[in-house]
Amino acid sequence: MVFILILCIFVISQINLTKIQIMKTSILALIISVFLFTNVDINAQISLPPFWNIDTTWAKPKIDPSALQIQNYPENDEYLWFDCPPNTIFGQELVLIEGIYGIFSFAYIEEGTGDTIPGSLVIDNFYDLNSPASRISFWGLLFNPDGLYDQPVSLDFMIALWDQEYGPFEEPDQWLSVTATGQPFLIGDPEDGLPIYHFEADLPLSINSNEGLISIMQLANEDMPFLFVWLATPIGDQISFVYGFDLFNNFIGDFIPVDFAYCLLTPEAIPINNWALFLGICLIIAFTVFRFRRYSA
Repeated sequence: MVFILILCIFVISQINLTKIQIMKTSILALIISVFLFTNVDINAQISLPPFWNIDTTWAKPKIDPSALQIQNYPENDEYLWFDCPPNTIFGQELVLIEGIYGIFSFAYIEEGTGDTIPGSLVIDNFYDLNSPASRISFWGLLFNPDGLYDQPVSLDFMIALWDQEYGPFEEPDQWLSVTATGQPFLIGDPEDGLPIYHFEADLPLSINSNEGLISIMQLANEDMPFLFVWLATPIGDQISFVYGFDLFNNFIGDFIPVDFAYCLLTPEAIPINNWALFLGICLIIAFTVFRFRRYSA
């Protein structure tokens, strides 16, 4: 292909060449093409800089792919849609279409050194924030040594943030440590469904950037030996960066046309009880009537 392209361009630009010159040019183009083809790996995966120090030797759980297929859809629905909370300012809500896909996203504390070592990395982006985000919610699966976990849980997560466009190749601008509460809900068979977690957490510092990149990594340790899988969704701009393993033990080290389910939120509004609202309305009406009678007298 490269050979043909080079040859065509050269011949068109030098149409008055002799047959011998054309033959010499063709041989030279062929040599260049073979060199390029044999020395450029078109399937090469991106290498991360040394500061990530990712350990991909961890034991991946054995997963039955059939368990990740969603059965018993609601009638007249082609997919399952789980909305972001009402106070969302950026949202890629979870949408499931017949099956589930996700990437492991976690780090662990190395014994002896106490260093935090990522085991699998997922980076997505956010954009068009019109106010600071002080809360986050996201969806995923949890694996423990016995398989899929299905009980309410509180886990520590690390959130990495970048302002740069190419975040994976630069150190994060900001690290946030959060404790997220996760509530599972079953998808599929009511008696033996697939437990999906919806996590929520307050951020220790607000996200003030209009756009950026984000990574959410569960922090595993001996007391909480869970492995978090960040679930994919078709909602978003279809670009993320992955350096790790997906649910089916495939290694990915590149940008991929997939988005991941999470929402950035403003502080939750303080709910107003009905009796307080009724009392406030009555006071406003009483004050209005009093003022009207006073000025009409």
